[in-house]
Amino acid sequence: MHDVRKALRAREAEAEGLLLAFIGKMPGLAARLAPVLAHPDRAADGGDEPREMSVEAFARAAHLIESCLLPMARRAHAGASVPRVERAAVRLVALIREHGGRGFPAATWSGLAAPG
Repeated sequence: MHDVRKALRAREAEAEGLLLAFIGKMPGLAARLAPVLAHPDRAADGGDEPREMSVEAFARAAHLIESCLLPMARRAHAGASVPRVERAAVRLVALIREHGGRGFPAATWSGLAAPG
């Protein structure tokens, strides 16, 4: 589980907005999916309900996230969020227009460059 969490953290560094929030939820989703994905094996074998998460079931959940859910989320959220740098650029252009192309206090710009 720790390896999956580390891999997802690395993906978070590349993401913004809705995709970042989605990736943040994936470790918990993997932990919840693993027991669900263990049920078909147990049913086929005629065994009891799973009482603990197996490594194999967790690996299946991680694979589902990596191969299906993350690519789908990337496609779904691709146009939904504007990167922070682009948002700052739009605010800068608006500020320049507001001041008629004249200078403006540097403190005004530093507030625009803040994350968010």
